[in-house]
Amino acid sequence: MFGIVAAMLALLLVGAGMLVALILAFVLAAFISVGILSTSVLIGLHKKSFEKGFRIFWILCVNVGSIFINVPLFYFLNRIMQWFPAQTALITGIIAGVVGGFIFGIISFYIFRKLVVFLKTKLIINSV
Repeated sequence: MFGIVAAMLALLLVGAGMLVALILAFVLAAFISVGILSTSVLIGLHKKSFEKGFRIFWILCVNVGSIFINVPLFYFLNRIMQWFPAQTALITGIIAGVVGGFIFGIISFYIFRKLVVFLKTKLIINSV
């Protein structure tokens, strides 16, 4: 009887811990989202340009996404290849995510901007 009660208590505590971790992950995601949004709005208002605010928004979103992709990638690659200690692999993933996300964000924004201009000219030509 004691074993069943102990197992139930352990499962309850594990479930509570998972719930707390999930809530903290959602709070962290909300803080990151609000930070990205407020930064891009403030820059857009300061520069008086919607395009500059959207550019910062896009670069920051790509940056965060790249970090979330590169950190596990570098960690698991390091587990297979045994290059560095785990902390070094995580830091390397963060740095690669920031640099790669920044470069990809700038390149993809300019491609997106050129695509919008191209589609605008096609729309104007076809509508006349």
